[in-house]
Amino acid sequence: MSELFQLVLTNRNRELAVAAIDAMTTNETLWFRDAYPFEVLANKLLPEVAESRRPIKIWSAASSSGKSLFRLR
Repeated sequence: MSELFQLVLTNRNRELAVAAIDAMTTNETLWFRDAYPFEVLANKLLPEVAESRRPIKIWSAASSSGKSLFRLR
């Protein structure tokens, strides 16, 4: 991996850089693409937080638009 990284950084081969980025990213912006974390959130974490009646903020660092901030009250 480190050799590929160095090659992409030092070689001006755009096709290699694009292929490496494509191989390492999901290229998927669907919010609910992985069900398990959301099942845990909905069935375990949110009910516990709701009992405390405190507001929470949820931010998705992986959001392609950077605009997936939810405020729950």
